[in-house]
Amino acid sequence: MDLAGDRLSCPSFRANQFRLLLNVAAYMLIQTLQEGVSGTELADAQAGTLRVKMLKVAARVLDRCREVRVQLPTSYPWQGVWRRLIAFLMPGFRVPSGLPVRT
Repeated sequence: MDLAGDRLSCPSFRANQFRLLLNVAAYMLIQTLQEGVSGTELADAQAGTLRVKMLKVAARVLDRCREVRVQLPTSYPWQGVWRRLIAFLMPGFRVPSGLPVRT
């Protein structure tokens, strides 16, 4: 219900099929998030809670030729969970030294 998978109100079949495909992709993203945050305080969070706390965040994205950096606000309370999620998605990731880690 949080991902609006039941909303297929377009008049054409192809438009509804594409809308459902986008909803399935969003569901798979949320499922991956749920696996990545297991063992944290968001382990039992529902899809809507994960969407609000992890995805709807004001951040600065710096795109360079070899890397993409996401700078979260210093007051963001879920920075430690984000770092754990990135480590889950990228096994070789390590937290750069000097950054505060809050769990």
